[in-house]
Amino acid sequence: MNPIEQQIIGVVQARSAALVAGDVPALERILHPEFIYVNSQGIKTTRAEYLGRFANPDGGPKWEKQDLSEIEIHVHGDTAIVTCRVHDVAHWGEHHLDSEFRSTFVYIQSADGWRCVAGHTSEIVVEE
Repeated sequence: MNPIEQQIIGVVQARSAALVAGDVPALERILHPEFIYVNSQGIKTTRAEYLGRFANPDGGPKWEKQDLSEIEIHVHGDTAIVTCRVHDVAHWGEHHLDSEFRSTFVYIQSADGWRCVAGHTSEIVVEE
């Protein structure tokens, strides 16, 4: 893995850790102001909506973990495409989530470092 890929994987892992910790300031540093996310139900959210929905310790999920595996990084100039397998475990009210997903994230290099500008997740519904 080259140094640029190592930087990106660090930011990818930091995003997951911040989500689980409910660390909104860290997520605000990682997520680009124009960040757009489409979840596994097809719901599109802006950065503010994503933070309110997924990182809100008062009304959002209580994350137990978000494990990433099979991380692949493809760098094209100042843009990186990251694909990975995600294992989420969380509680959201009475709902318990323990599912596996495939996710794609787009990171761009800016003066503030690598920032996530887009993400999309699909649930794995059949064993691979």
